[in-house]
Amino acid sequence: MNLEGFSTLTLLVGTNPLPNFVTTEYFLTTNTSLKTIILIYSEDNQKQSGTKKYADNLQELLKSRHGDKLAIKKVHLSDVGNAEKIQSDLDQLKEYLETNSSVHFNYTGGTKVMGIHVYRWLEQY
Repeated sequence: MNLEGFSTLTLLVGTNPLPNFVTTEYFLTTNTSLKTIILIYSEDNQKQSGTKKYADNLQELLKSRHGDKLAIKKVHLSDVGNAEKIQSDLDQLKEYLETNSSVHFNYTGGTKVMGIHVYRWLEQY
């Protein structure tokens, strides 16, 4: 599988952002085409614990290491157990994804349901 050449890395952010950081750092050293990181996190509400603070911390760390040469976008999911809400929330991504960009999806963080529905949305996009 050739992972070089993709321009957008999409990450699910869970309560342990270390795998996302390691993955991002690896790809930034091996893939000069990588320019955009999309962090997908869960919103804090009565149904679920949020992971925004982990996404914020990861964004801060990556910005401090890579500065302005890396665009970082965040997208929240309002209900990680509801497929329709996930699909609707992911429509925020359309403005970030270029029509010619290639996307790599790392689903290490987040829940299984998040992983499945984000993958399916990206596949359709």
